Parts: sequence; C-alpha cells; structure tokens
Amino acid sequence: MSADTTIEEAVRDLLRSRAPLAQGLSDLPGDLRVGAGGLGLDSIAMVELLLDCEQRFGIKATELLEGAPLTVGRLAAHVREAVR
Repeated sequence: MSADTTIEEAVRDLLRSRAPLAQGLSDLPGDLRVGAGGLGLDSIAMVELLLDCEQRFGIKATELLEGAPLTVGRLAAHVREAVR
C-alpha cells in the first residue's frame, strides 16, 4: 500500500468517524460533498473535522473552508500534498 493510499484511507476513516451519514459506507467517492447535499456536516462539524485533520496530520486545513465546496477528494488531496 502506498503512502498516498494510506493517507487517503486515513482521511476517509476520519470522515466516517465524524459524519454519521458516512458510517458503514465502504466507498466515499472523491466528488462527494462533506457538507450539505453530501455527508451533511454543518459548519461547526466541518470546522471540527478540519481541526482534527490539523491535529492528526500536522497540517493547516481550516483554509479549506473558503472557496469551492469541500469534497472528500479535495480534503484527501490537500492532506496528501501537505504531508509531503
């Protein structure tokens, strides 16, 4: 298993632990939104998720709250690039 795959799985596992709609899903597609219309996290839950990412991976992630909607793939790519 490559380091990129391990990071992406760790991000998906974190999402499963934080988003009730993700629990039990074996696949979380990259284009799935983390917030409304997807996993359903509200703004507070998304901030908590990103703070968890910062703590777990030692990166800056809260900047993902701005700009395009946060998706599973966007979060995983950000973490992957930040830990390199």
